[in-house]
Amino acid sequence: MTELITNLISLAVTDTGLVQMSTKYKGKSLQIDWGLIQQIEQKCKVLNALLDLPENKGVKRVNLSQPDLPIVS
Repeated sequence: MTELITNLISLAVTDTGLVQMSTKYKGKSLQIDWGLIQQIEQKCKVLNALLDLPENKGVKRVNLSQPDLPIVS
């Protein structure tokens, strides 16, 4: 998670409370849609697990708005 904060490009919160983050991870752009701030600890754990998977090496976007059903593209 430290790399995501260190390489932060932008952080936005919509009028409805949705959090969106643009950053760099391992030198590549990454968009993270956090959704609402609820369940943030679970969302962080899910994100770390997803980024550790070899098949997600080239990931460009992660949607964590529903942490039990994350979307990676």
